[in-house]
Amino acid sequence: MSPLVPSALDVSPFLKAIDGGTPIHDVLDALVRAVEALGRDGTGQGPTNDTMLGSILLLDGRRLRHGAAPSLPGPYNNAIDGIEIGPGMGSCGTAAYCGHAIFVVNTATDPLWRSFNALAQQHRLRACWSSPILGSGGQVLGTFALYHRRERSPTSDERLAIGRAAEAARAILEHAAARVEARSQALSHPPSVDSEPDGETAAPLPAA
Repeated sequence: MSPLVPSALDVSPFLKAIDGGTPIHDVLDALVRAVEALGRDGTGQGPTNDTMLGSILLLDGRRLRHGAAPSLPGPYNNAIDGIEIGPGMGSCGTAAYCGHAIFVVNTATDPLWRSFNALAQQHRLRACWSSPILGSGGQVLGTFALYHRRERSPTSDERLAIGRAAEAARAILEHAAARVEARSQALSHPPSVDSEPDGETAAPLPAA
C-alpha cells in the first residue's frame, strides 16, 4: 500500500491538543502538514518532484471559509476565502455542494474551474482533488483538498488517502465543537465552590 494512505494517521494527538487549549486553526494546520508529509518520499523526509499542497475550508452557511492551508500562497487563500458553494465553483465549492469527492486533473481546462482558471494558473496550481468533510450526521462541515503543481489524476491509494484525511478533519472539528458545547454547559451550570479545578495543560502538536 502506498505510504500516502494514512492508515497510521493517528488523530489522538490532535484531539489532545484541542483538549489542551490549542486553537482549532493551529490543530487543522498541523493535520494538513501531516498529510502533506505523507506525500513526500514515503518517510516524510524529503519532497518528491510533485509538490502536494493541502487545504481545509470550513462551511459557513453557503460559503467556504479558510480553515488551514499552510503551504498554499497567502494571496490565493485570501482570494478563495468566502466562495459560495455550488456546481462549477472549483473543486471545493462543487464538492461541498454535491457532497462527494471531486477530482480535477487539469485546472486550466476543467469547466468546474472556469471562474478560477486565471487564479489557479497565476499560482501554478494545476490539479486539485477535494473531498467534503462530512459530519457524523452526514452534514457537510467543509472540504479537505490536495493541490498539485502539475496535471495528474489520483491513484486509487490517493483517492483513499484524501477520504481518510477528511475523516480525520471531521473527528477534530466535532471534538472541538463538543468541547465548546461542554464549556457552554459548564458556564450555564457553574460548579459549587467546593469543586476542584480541572487543571488542563496544553498538549504538543504532532510534528509533520
